[in-house]
Amino acid sequence: MTRSTTQLRAVLLAALMVLSVVAVAVPASADVTSADRDIGSMSVTPGSTVTVTDTVEVNSQYDFALNEDFSPNVSSAQVQSVEVDSSTIANPAINESDKTGISVAVNDTNIPSGGATVTVTYQVTMPSDPDDYTISGEAISDNTVSITGDDTITVSADADKSDTYTEYARANNSAGTENAKTDGTSTVYIFPGATVYKGEEDLEFSGNLDDTLTGVSGNAEGTILSNPIPPEQSEGRYTNDGDNEGTTYGVTVNTPRVTNLDVLNRNDADISGGSVSESSASDLEVVADWNFAEAEDLELTVEDSSGLEITNDVVTGENPQSSSDGRATWNLNLGEQNAGEYTITVEGTEDLDWGAASQTTTLSLNTQDDVEIDLDSSSVTQGENVRYTIRGAIAGDTHNVTIDANDLRDTTSKNDSAKVFRNVGDVAARGVITEDGDVYTPGNVPSSATVDYLYAEVEIDDDTGVGVGSIDTQYLDDTSVDVDVYDADANASAIADGIATEADSQTLDITEGEVSIGNPRDTYVAGSEVEVNGTAPSGLDDVALYARDQGEYELLDLNEDDSFSSSDTISVDSDGTWSKEDVTLSEASDIFSITGTYRLGVIDAQDAGGKDSLNTSLSTSEFNSGTSGQISLRVTKTSLDAKFWTVNGQVAQETGTIDVNGTAPGAENVLIGFIGRRGHVVTTQSSVDSDDYTFSEDDIGISDLAQGQVHAFAYHIGQDGVAGDGDLPKKNDSDLDALDEWLNNNQGQRDGTQVWNALESETVEDTASDDNMVDTTFRLADASSRINTVYTEGHEASGINPIAVGETAMVMGQTNLQPNDNTITLELVNQDGDTIALTSTEDWSWDGSWSVEMPVGDDVETGNYTLEVDDGENTDTVDVQVVNADELETSTSTSTSTSTSTSTSTSTSTSTSTSTSTSTSTSTSTSSGSSPGFGAALALVALAGAALLALRREN
Repeated sequence: MTRSTTQLRAVLLAALMVLSVVAVAVPASADVTSADRDIGSMSVTPGSTVTVTDTVEVNSQYDFALNEDFSPNVSSAQVQSVEVDSSTIANPAINESDKTGISVAVNDTNIPSGGATVTVTYQVTMPSDPDDYTISGEAISDNTVSITGDDTITVSADADKSDTYTEYARANNSAGTENAKTDGTSTVYIFPGATVYKGEEDLEFSGNLDDTLTGVSGNAEGTILSNPIPPEQSEGRYTNDGDNEGTTYGVTVNTPRVTNLDVLNRNDADISGGSVSESSASDLEVVADWNFAEAEDLELTVEDSSGLEITNDVVTGENPQSSSDGRATWNLNLGEQNAGEYTITVEGTEDLDWGAASQTTTLSLNTQDDVEIDLDSSSVTQGENVRYTIRGAIAGDTHNVTIDANDLRDTTSKNDSAKVFRNVGDVAARGVITEDGDVYTPGNVPSSATVDYLYAEVEIDDDTGVGVGSIDTQYLDDTSVDVDVYDADANASAIADGIATEADSQTLDITEGEVSIGNPRDTYVAGSEVEVNGTAPSGLDDVALYARDQGEYELLDLNEDDSFSSSDTISVDSDGTWSKEDVTLSEASDIFSITGTYRLGVIDAQDAGGKDSLNTSLSTSEFNSGTSGQISLRVTKTSLDAKFWTVNGQVAQETGTIDVNGTAPGAENVLIGFIGRRGHVVTTQSSVDSDDYTFSEDDIGISDLAQGQVHAFAYHIGQDGVAGDGDLPKKNDSDLDALDEWLNNNQGQRDGTQVWNALESETVEDTASDDNMVDTTFRLADASSRINTVYTEGHEASGINPIAVGETAMVMGQTNLQPNDNTITLELVNQDGDTIALTSTEDWSWDGSWSVEMPVGDDVETGNYTLEVDDGENTDTVDVQVVNADELETSTSTSTSTSTSTSTSTSTSTSTSTSTSTSTSTSTSTSSGSSPGFGAALALVALAGAALLALRREN
């Protein structure tokens, strides 16, 4: 074998790259320091086996490779072991090991960081031609070094026996002049350079060999070798002195192996482990390869299913019939045996019949001499795949399986008809047979061809003895279909001419499948996105959707690209379901853009012309005759609902935000807006969730609007896709963005009412408008929180009432701040300004009513106090009396509350109770009559005080 250095390095470096995928890079400083070759026998006779050992020193951890070339070629070469510091590498990368040379690679992870000795041992079997055979090679690490030492093996009938001292390394006599017998019982004389095998007995070390040898490489290093050879002996080279240098005498230990066992039929197909019919079992051949031919012959044993040995009854001729170059053959005739499983074993004749030296296989003999075809199911739903099996045929033979083209669907194209038989299993070819006997494969059927048959060419498997394939029924009509199989000699032309006779036939009943729609059901809101889904026979590839009003079914443009193509179909999953998300039916078909009740249908795409050539319309008869299903679908208008979250109809300007949410089926976006009384507008657009049609916007800022009434609205464009009649003042467009921009920038000096009126006139009140809008009003006001009611728990009363020591005060009031986002704090303060009790709340209803419970301690003194509420933006106070609990039974409400702690004027409350507190003023009932003890002037002062109180609360 001759290569340039460049080619050599390319091959080896490629191997090293593969080995180094998981290796860690190391510095590129490692060198091969020496490389030496030792040839066990340099002068041998033809056919001899010679052991060669390469020893290479590397000084650091790095990927390593070794290559040896033989010139001229030898008969064969086999790598025995690769060792690093005497440790055998379990799975070395052997890139080449044949008559041209050997090539091995070692990953750097197997090389110690400080360097190592790498030993590669291989055996060379020499040719029968006398010649000088040269070995040359290189060791490659970070550098390349030529291997020195022994380099030539001379093959000659009268070779120099300076190394072996005998004519034969394995001899039949102590002089070594006669080749050893291989019967396994005769004594074999072993001379230097010989190979012995684990488990061999009856050996004698002869010539210059000592009775005991010592291993010098791999796992053999340091171990002792003597006769007989134990089965567990380590492989490797053994010498007299345990030294591998110079001309020291030794042998090589190898493991006996049967490397291959085949049972061949008349087609030379290996049917071992498979089955054979009686009619094909009379001319079988058993072939075995083994590596210990120089040591022991092979023998064949055959047993029937009961374990009875029947070798002599079924093996014709010698056992083996022939044997050369490590291969043995036997003629085997099972044609006269009973059906059953037969066990075939090959192994050494005597000592070498254990482990890898013994191989066994089985062969099932059946009585099925006629070719038959079976179907896994005789009745299927259109679209399902049906498996078929050819039995009773000979392994390696091919048989044609056919279906008449008249059983195709009317819509099946010529190229699709070539796909009826699937390219699976043991199918070697498939397609169609024309009336002229021509054969075409899928994708190559001429449009002018007249198809007579659909066919598959099936090769009978060597291992199983059967041929397996599958039929795709989606291209076949819902009818009874004959599936025929022909004998092996029936070709396409004979089938087309009707000359060939079917070997067997089975009938397949195909019934129409059902497809259904799961969603949408019942109703659809025009303009909304929905998921369309349903079920179909799992064998169908694709379905198409159609809509019908009163005429034909019309194809839906599912991808909404204004054209029809294969992308407008939906694939059917293996579990028999189909689905497509985010489909706007009103965009896919004009039929669904107008309110009314229509039909939504689904059909097997094959029945609609095929995926690549869908019919844009189908008559009712065409639709119903296919694998189809349909539902009634009522289309409704778009709608809108919205809620504006105010507190008792107000929003506090200090916080200045509002939440809005709602539903808008059929809309993609909703315009939310607020118009202040001075005409200032705040808008935002909110996207609508396509699954549940909801929209939501939190904390919309409106604090820049003027205080007073605010007109709030939520709006979306109707089905026609334009605002109002499609004409907005000073705008080229009339979509939602254009309306939003017009509303914010084109209102001039209009006040809030005028802006609102203009908005209505351009949208929901415009001519022929189908827009949707929800509106409401609320007040934008200063933040306000006040106390309305105070009483002791268990003594419910309106107005401001005394609270008892050691009890819980119930305090209620009103606010216009949003709950959860704000906090109301309540504080009970004595006359000295000290805080006696403190509590707070963040929870109140959207009508603005808040309430808290304030415990009054047992150590609180009776007297006059102030209750103050603070919301973070403003405060409010009322005067209350703290009394003993037993005084509550006789006390009555005085309603002397005031917004300032210094007032003692009469309240405007309509309460008629009189308090027993220590207040310096006493309120009387509001009955008519004079006011004893008070003059007119004092009465005027009281009225003025009441008016001031009212004004302050308003502020």
